[in-house]
Amino acid sequence: MDEPLSVYLAALQARVLPATAARVGHQLRGFLRFLTASSIFSLSEIGSESLSLWIESLRARGIKPITLRGDVGPVQGFLGFLYREGYLLVNPWPTEWKMKRVAYLPRQVPSEKAAAKMLERALEGGHCPLRDRALLELAYGSGLRRGELWRLNVSDIRGDFLRVLGKGSRERQVPLGGRAKAALWYYIRTERQRKVERFNPAEEALFVSWLGRRLALQSYSYVVSRHRGKSKITLHSFRHACATHMLKNGAGIRVIQKMLGHRRLSTTQIYTRVDTTDLRKVLEKHHPRG
Repeated sequence: MDEPLSVYLAALQARVLPATAARVGHQLRGFLRFLTASSIFSLSEIGSESLSLWIESLRARGIKPITLRGDVGPVQGFLGFLYREGYLLVNPWPTEWKMKRVAYLPRQVPSEKAAAKMLERALEGGHCPLRDRALLELAYGSGLRRGELWRLNVSDIRGDFLRVLGKGSRERQVPLGGRAKAALWYYIRTERQRKVERFNPAEEALFVSWLGRRLALQSYSYVVSRHRGKSKITLHSFRHACATHMLKNGAGIRVIQKMLGHRRLSTTQIYTRVDTTDLRKVLEKHHPRG
């Protein structure tokens, strides 16, 4: 069973981030280990019964629904690949099995005040304070995912817009806010230029390390943790904050959907949480009987 897995992971690596491919590989190897422990040594022996036992083994470990969905998805994709490529005569994943989508929000969406305070702290110390400020301004101002930030090149800045390559290699144009644009160009013309010219003149990446190379994917989370102080803000909660604060200030949900790169409006509705106190204020301000 190792050879089909290697073929699948090689195909996957051409489409997703390295960290995603590594995570999926780890999950699928765990699935294959379960099959071996259950005396299933051939792909053709996989059936709905063995799949049910595997899912029950995950639930028995106390895995939460959102995590369970993340474990099941890669296996479902792997089995579909094996069927399409002829390794299996039938797809053993039952068509009637549908994992319920879980409406998930981060534990803490930073307020506008907390976000502003963190952006100010970004200029305090570190090897690349201007880069950190520009990165955080862009993450908050445009709601980009970590992988989208990582892929950015300087050439993707096009006037007041940014060319973004999102999930599934879908391209979209994202508007640049005034503060994010100013922070980006100041960083590009000063800190980035000095580091790239000194260490790596051919580098195209927008965000670079202090050695002038494309900033590593895991470093984006580290930048946030270094400047968040005692708060629990993460890079992804900045994305939620972008959507939530735009909605609070009057942006239409369809506009937010396009900006964040969501295929389904329901996904955007999960991201855009507004407190009931905010809804009450909107009612009082805009409803004739408020």
